[in-house]
Amino acid sequence: MEISTLGNRRVPSFYDYVLVNRMCAINFPRNFCKEGGFRHPRECARCICPRGFGGPDCGKRDNAHKCGSDLTAVSQWRELEIKMKASPENEPTCHWIIKAPHSKKVQVQFVKLDAKCDYKCSRSLEIKIRADFALSGHRVCCLTLSQGHEWKSETQRAVVSAFAPDPLTVTIMYRTV
Repeated sequence: MEISTLGNRRVPSFYDYVLVNRMCAINFPRNFCKEGGFRHPRECARCICPRGFGGPDCGKRDNAHKCGSDLTAVSQWRELEIKMKASPENEPTCHWIIKAPHSKKVQVQFVKLDAKCDYKCSRSLEIKIRADFALSGHRVCCLTLSQGHEWKSETQRAVVSAFAPDPLTVTIMYRTV
């Protein structure tokens, strides 16, 4: 499953930026920024946040494109239908943070994804399930590679991000385990 998510042909990964900052010897105190973010090199009161997170200290969901939401998982499957009305002039990235109760984990399954299978993976979903949200997640752009596969988060949260240069419809199911 992981082989289908290798590579990122759209933008550098978050850790690419972290490594460049470290190589340039920019010392930044990490304790101010949450979720693995780091201080902006020119604006120290602001952080550069990993994908899915925003706000001055990366403590909130990134809502720059006015889409996505914060969701609460329960023990029964819940459905999330994502309909993005994107265009080449308006290419939003939307984020959903799914949270489970304390000591529970989030389980996610893709049911429908109308993206075409192409090497660029430009119409896609990314799911972050690791404890370190600064890491890039699993990129899914072809339902045939992920249909029926269930992902389980390492912590009580999972982040789902949708990228689309044109209209995209996705249905996922989520619950706690």
